[in-house]
Amino acid sequence: MKLTTFRFMRGFAVLLLFLGLTGVALAQSAVSGTITDAESGDPLIGASVLVLGTSTGTVTDFDGNYTLNVPANAEALVFSYTGYTAQTVTLDGRTTIDVMLESGETLEEVVVVGYGTVKKEDATGAVVALDAEDFQQGIISSPEQLLQGRAAGVQITQSSGEPGGGISVRIRGTASVRGGNGPLYVVDGVPLDNGNTVGGSGNTGLGNSSARNPLNFINPNDIESINVLKDASAAAIYGARGANGVVIIKTKSGNSSSPVQFNVSTAFSSVANRFDLLSADQFIAEAAEVGANDVDRGANVDWQDEIFRNAVSQEYGLSFGGGNDNTNYRLSFGYLDQEGVVVKSGLERLNGRISANTTTLNDRLDVSVSLTASKIDDQFAPIVDDAGFEGDLLGAALQANPTQPIRNEDGTFFQAEDFRNPVAISEYIDDFAETTRLLANVSATLHLTDALNYKITYGYDDATGTRRTDRNVRLQVGNRLDQTGFFPGLGAISTGTNRNQLIEHTLNLDTEVGGNRLQALLGFSYQKFNSEGSFTSATNLINPDIRPSDALQNVNVNEFPRSFNSTSFINEEELQSYFGRVNYNLNDRFLLTATLRVDGSTRFGENNKYGTFPSFSAAWRLSEEDWFPEVFETFKLRAGWGITGNQEFPSNNLSTGAIIVNNEGGQQLANLPNPDLKWEETTQLNIGVDFGFNNGRITGSLDYFDKRTDDLLFPAITPAPVPPGAGTRFINLENPVFNDGIELTLSAVVIDNANVGWTSTLTGAYLNNEFDPDFEGLLTTGAINGQGLTGAFVQAIVGGQPLNTYLVRDFTGFDDAGNATYANGEGDVLTLIGSDPLPDVNLGWLNQFNFGRLDFSFFLQGVFGFDVYNNTANAIFLRPNLRNARNITVDAANSGEGPNNFGEASSRFLEKGDFVRLQNASIGYNFDTAGWGAVSSLRLFVNGQNLLLFTDYSGLDPEVDTNKSINGVPSVGIDYTAYPRARTVQIGINATF
Repeated sequence: MKLTTFRFMRGFAVLLLFLGLTGVALAQSAVSGTITDAESGDPLIGASVLVLGTSTGTVTDFDGNYTLNVPANAEALVFSYTGYTAQTVTLDGRTTIDVMLESGETLEEVVVVGYGTVKKEDATGAVVALDAEDFQQGIISSPEQLLQGRAAGVQITQSSGEPGGGISVRIRGTASVRGGNGPLYVVDGVPLDNGNTVGGSGNTGLGNSSARNPLNFINPNDIESINVLKDASAAAIYGARGANGVVIIKTKSGNSSSPVQFNVSTAFSSVANRFDLLSADQFIAEAAEVGANDVDRGANVDWQDEIFRNAVSQEYGLSFGGGNDNTNYRLSFGYLDQEGVVVKSGLERLNGRISANTTTLNDRLDVSVSLTASKIDDQFAPIVDDAGFEGDLLGAALQANPTQPIRNEDGTFFQAEDFRNPVAISEYIDDFAETTRLLANVSATLHLTDALNYKITYGYDDATGTRRTDRNVRLQVGNRLDQTGFFPGLGAISTGTNRNQLIEHTLNLDTEVGGNRLQALLGFSYQKFNSEGSFTSATNLINPDIRPSDALQNVNVNEFPRSFNSTSFINEEELQSYFGRVNYNLNDRFLLTATLRVDGSTRFGENNKYGTFPSFSAAWRLSEEDWFPEVFETFKLRAGWGITGNQEFPSNNLSTGAIIVNNEGGQQLANLPNPDLKWEETTQLNIGVDFGFNNGRITGSLDYFDKRTDDLLFPAITPAPVPPGAGTRFINLENPVFNDGIELTLSAVVIDNANVGWTSTLTGAYLNNEFDPDFEGLLTTGAINGQGLTGAFVQAIVGGQPLNTYLVRDFTGFDDAGNATYANGEGDVLTLIGSDPLPDVNLGWLNQFNFGRLDFSFFLQGVFGFDVYNNTANAIFLRPNLRNARNITVDAANSGEGPNNFGEASSRFLEKGDFVRLQNASIGYNFDTAGWGAVSSLRLFVNGQNLLLFTDYSGLDPEVDTNKSINGVPSVGIDYTAYPRARTVQIGINATF
């Protein structure tokens, strides 16, 4: 990463800490008092007292008494206690403040839903609300990581351990038979277009790399809350994009007493797990066993040591705000330099954000503005999804002969046709991307009456990226170029821009009808998406001392005149929507919600331009009934039904037929038009309960859901005759996908007193997935790579089975000669063996402790009931590979496999992926900053990520998802030389001034 930027940030951090710690002391005064129960008058032990807008505070003693040193600029104190309604009391110069807290308000927190907020106790849909205290801790590059394991029914899988790598998010299961299973993300009211701008290939001749995560531009420190809309009754307000759930991200805003906050941390990462490969001596002995005697090259190299490293990451953040009764603002800046545990990989992010709100016209007009800007520099290691048998960087390192020297006697890298030198691969391949993103939101709310307001919102989202990929001509790939003595180098430049503009009008009514509360929403939304990009590459470059992408004209045109490749595209889409919602609260007992959205999209033809998405939900607060057991402070029964849609499929006018220009300059159809194409449609039923008892010390929710997804969007191969180039036609499959399951969240305040506190939260979900039992076809996916495995696959979409069920040869062991045996004789019969990669059970257990000024937390995650296909073992860890001087693991050497066996794709490489992970543990100390001058709070912390893993899986990590799709049908749970996950320890300081 850029050293000058790091030095600047480091110097800036030191300067801020120096100014904070040596600043002029602010006058402080002591405020004391007693906190009691308003009804009984009993003292409340361990009640919290905080200076408004800061983390400066204390707790009451065994008599309910407190004493707190309050800065001179403090305006108010906040008094709170579990199971009681918090109070904010202005100071007004007082030194004694006694407070009586009202009990019984256990569900007072507010959740964010589409186009508004609602008290959690009034919510009728399945919504998960998380704030900063609930988030995953540590070095976080993308907002989805904050949710991992924290929300029941939300499965988050990192495709690999690469910084900034892709993340798969599934809310209540997988519903689509092609891409587009991820949720809709809404940031500060703007639905995002998460198209990739830097390209997903980066093809250096070793294979195609995975795309980056487009949400990396958001600084997690700027996020105030994340709300997940899981069921149709909650997500239907987003209509055609709500079928896979909605994730609403709300960023922080300022107030009149916003403090200056500064955080700095350093993290140390190493590979959490390594393969147990044969040492040089073991390799020589095992190679001799299979008849390969001439393998000793005289060296002793641990190739994993050569490509893995101990990585150091730095993170800095600064925020401040202020304002008055009418206007407030907040500014923040962040910098992250995250090194990857593989050499020459990492992510560098610099971002800033400003938000401001003002009220004018006698409090009749509210205006809000927010702006987020970011710049991300990615460095990619040459680790790809579909490397051939020679391997990418990791694959080459795993199978490299450990006796082979890295360099020749003259200092050059040793390279040969049968040996890809991993160090040479790393040295001679460079792959960088630069992405800038701007997200802006401006809104104005006019209060027409006390009950009615009109709001107009304009959102703008612009992401632009450039990726440069270079392979130096000194790297041996392919045949040597006769005229130059070098090998065919490569240079490629890809650019992309995604632009998203939104304008919305809403009318909101909040009034009483007959003593009951009525809330109504009516709105119109128009969103326009523009995307454009280009790709240019050249091979057979002839100058070894110039970065190939800097001079693509340096190509050997005499020997290879057609070595240039260039493409470009531009696309525009529009979405027009009408929506409305009504909430009715009857006697604080019965809650009714009805939603309707109508979406019109240019992605679809005239016959299905518009789709209609309704939902209905209701709740009954049984705890308000006189006959209900008094042990429950709250007990609410919920039920909801609704229809949502999914339009996430390749665009380019697939419903109407797109025209492209062919290589000869003529025009042709890119696809066959289908004017009847329409949205995927998901119908969902949800039944749930929310409960709380023991003065709110125990709360929870239990939900059952049943989802059915119809009209699946799918690229069908059309029979001949077809126009040239138009071999696909998107259709709607008649066969549905079913998902049903149970979700549980249970939180308990186990201990809550002046000296010790313990809060424990358990989340769990069970999921069942099935494709239409009446489907009689077979859709294959899960491509397998390796020598002799061209065309092999291991997954299929089959009627009556979970999506991506495994279809493989049923391996039964080895015969006396060490050759594989199969249940069906010769091994040419593929069998559904009753396993799939979709987890049945997801569990999370968060525990938070405080011991005076010391705090400690840990989070355990468990995932059960799924299988991983180990393509790495299938391609590399075969005992016969020793005959070709390729290394293998100790387990593979002792597997009983014979030297002449062929490693066919089979259940031999199918493994249980069940795991329990100590995902996170953190310990911190909050200093007593009384008398420290400008420093109002200071916390020192140590945080660990991915500390322990318990699993029987033989690969590096069972949480893996290499892209092995076939013909647009996605794969799930296949492991092929995936970038390894890191174990990270982070040390940092959070300071408030």
